[in-house]
Amino acid sequence: MSTEHGVALITGAGRGLGRAFALALAERGFKVALTARTEAEINATADSIAHNGGRAIALPGDVADRQAVARAVALTEVELGPIDLLINNAGVLNGGLIGTIDADEMRRRSPDVAAWFEQLFAEGHDTPIERLVQLVVTLASGKADALSGCFLRVHDDLDALLVHADTIQSEERLRLRLSQ
Repeated sequence: MSTEHGVALITGAGRGLGRAFALALAERGFKVALTARTEAEINATADSIAHNGGRAIALPGDVADRQAVARAVALTEVELGPIDLLINNAGVLNGGLIGTIDADEMRRRSPDVAAWFEQLFAEGHDTPIERLVQLVVTLASGKADALSGCFLRVHDDLDALLVHADTIQSEERLRLRLSQ
């Protein structure tokens, strides 16, 4: 366990990417607040972090509930300190929480998008969870702060972008803009 780096609040932290992000950040010294709808899952994640010498709190709640979100933020700040890093991992789509969306209904509503995702996965274009975790750890470390506000993709070469960070920032490249 390394020295403390700050406080991270992670939504959807009970399993999958959220759990992987929580474990990796805790291993690097972050205190982590875990929130998700399934209390047993975030408790298990918090227990795993504590077992490895880290500090975590489990805050059951639904990100679609404003009061639950406000409670999670307030309890995180009371228990762990000011939040330095927020990872919005819990998925919410127009049709509802991503975990509750009926895949068949999604296909009926947006067949082109569903077909595109299926093709990407069939071609092996899915991103390994380890790559996503490494990107989050790198961003959380502060190494890429010079690219703050920029749109970054998981496969971007951050070292190459950092060499040109001043130019990227001054020319406002890699910015998301609403079309006029």
